[in-house]
Amino acid sequence: MEKPKIFISHITEEKELANILKEEISTAFLGLPEIFVSSDSESISIGTRWLDEIDGALKNAQIILLLCSQNSVRRPWINFEAGAGWVKGIPVVPICHTNIKPSQLPIPLNMLQGVDVSNKNDLEQVLQLVGKQLGVSKVPDRPYEKIIESIKEFEKEYGVVQVVRTHVNSIINIEPQLKPLWGPNPLQSTASGYLPEIVIDKLKPHLDQLSEMEFISYGTGSNRMTFHSNGGSNELEFNIKIYDAYYAIANKVL
Repeated sequence: MEKPKIFISHITEEKELANILKEEISTAFLGLPEIFVSSDSESISIGTRWLDEIDGALKNAQIILLLCSQNSVRRPWINFEAGAGWVKGIPVVPICHTNIKPSQLPIPLNMLQGVDVSNKNDLEQVLQLVGKQLGVSKVPDRPYEKIIESIKEFEKEYGVVQVVRTHVNSIINIEPQLKPLWGPNPLQSTASGYLPEIVIDKLKPHLDQLSEMEFISYGTGSNRMTFHSNGGSNELEFNIKIYDAYYAIANKVL
């Protein structure tokens, strides 16, 4: 009997969850299914054309699992790969995680029967689907509580990264000169000086949130008036310090 081929569709930021699912499915069925994960070096051979490998894996897939979050469902590749499975008439299962539920999937993904990856019954359904392709009537018992614990650890970290990314990008858009602070290998982790009060007001909600999450500290001080050809403006003194906790995830943020 030909091995069932499973395609796990995911964005780069969610490769850790893709690998958790790959390992658990493979272990449950003693390595019988062929599982393609585009970010996995075992799935794509060195020296091959990445797009050709993905195209071939999609054509041969018998099941497509789509990792869906508020972040991934906005990416064109997820919808493209879902469409490829739809056209083939094979099972396409949205695997919802972190910050989206099956009922929140956008069109056209909401036309598919999605599951919640941190729900035991839903995980069992995914394994039953794989087992059906293998001709297995009973899915092997799995340590679902332990699997879900690993998934929730991923969701917690990934959810934090998404929130931090939103605020950091907003800060950079408001005041581009602060961008060097936020990279993974900055020359310095502090900034100080004066900015227009209107700019400080725009930055404050984002700085407040990052401060509450204990990634930074910041403060404002005295004000001064500056004058230029277009008139004058009030500037506020500011200082920002970025903590090591932020730099531990900075490579995932930017």
